[in-house]
Amino acid sequence: MLTIGRLFFHKALPFVQIHTSWPGGVLSFVLVVALLCAALTEYIGIHSIFGAFIAGVAMGDSHHLRERTRDNIHQFITNIFAPIFFASIGLGVNFVEGFNLWLVLLVLGIALVGKIGGCYFGARAAGMQVRERWAVGFGMAAQGAMGIILGQLALNQGLITEPLFVAIVIMALFTSLLSGPAMERCMQREIKHTLGSYLPERNVIAKLAAVETRYAIKEMAELAGVNTKLPAETIDDAVWRREQIMHTGLPHGIAVPHARLANLEKPVVLMARSIKGVDFDAPDGEKARIILMLLTPLNDATAQIELLSLVAQVFDDPETRQRVRSANTATEMVAAISLAESHLGEHGSSPRIPETEEA
Repeated sequence: MLTIGRLFFHKALPFVQIHTSWPGGVLSFVLVVALLCAALTEYIGIHSIFGAFIAGVAMGDSHHLRERTRDNIHQFITNIFAPIFFASIGLGVNFVEGFNLWLVLLVLGIALVGKIGGCYFGARAAGMQVRERWAVGFGMAAQGAMGIILGQLALNQGLITEPLFVAIVIMALFTSLLSGPAMERCMQREIKHTLGSYLPERNVIAKLAAVETRYAIKEMAELAGVNTKLPAETIDDAVWRREQIMHTGLPHGIAVPHARLANLEKPVVLMARSIKGVDFDAPDGEKARIILMLLTPLNDATAQIELLSLVAQVFDDPETRQRVRSANTATEMVAAISLAESHLGEHGSSPRIPETEEA
């Protein structure tokens, strides 16, 4: 499945896209394959979700699967299949009779201490700062559906009792709910800069010549090389490799290609305006007409998140996006950013942001 199957899906997806309507055809194809693989693993004695998981890995690698299609699949799974899965777990077990408070606390304590403590010391060994260590620990503490599935398999085989399974389910749900807020709390810090402070006029391209993603990144990397005194090829390679891992297109015609560089001393932001638009595979399918390249030092794990938050705050306003798109010069583009940030300051925009580790 992960070798021949992956190649088959990569070849089959364009055929499905051509001969069926979007997004129904691709969605149906993906779900049918996932259900068939789930049925196969269930038949051979393995939980059905493992088959669906392997199918997702095999199909998810294909670049023919657009980000907008991925988002539709994610919404479908999250809002339909996930509730059905948890309901099926609840139908098979009496949670009221099987609930044992002390057992729940014991399982929860072991899970939290083991995961958070282990990841904390692992992050410490990797040289991360204290806040980042705790964030990694809480991020890895979430057990989620996989913990429930393993518990279900153990219950079916008679390896654990029903009260222990109930404790495992509660632990999995609790750790999953705890993970996000705890990481946000760990990584909060005051933002002391504005986007404009990182964006001098010399870092702005008023009219981007490139119309393809690869060449747009290359054109901006050449300007970055001139202004940072770093080799343009190094910047281009780092940003492009990051783009291939996960596309950086955002809704409303924004793209944020980014990378962390070893020899960069401080964060650098470049902005370009594209008249025709560049396809960065945004979730809404819209081409990017405002492109911000974010370059941060390799040893500063939080700078990139701060910059992404600043971009989100500034370009959340439709008027700001329109001002930047209609600007004719670099000066006008930077002025639009400064105006937007002055309005944010007047309206008391939240200065605190959640931070997570970024590739």
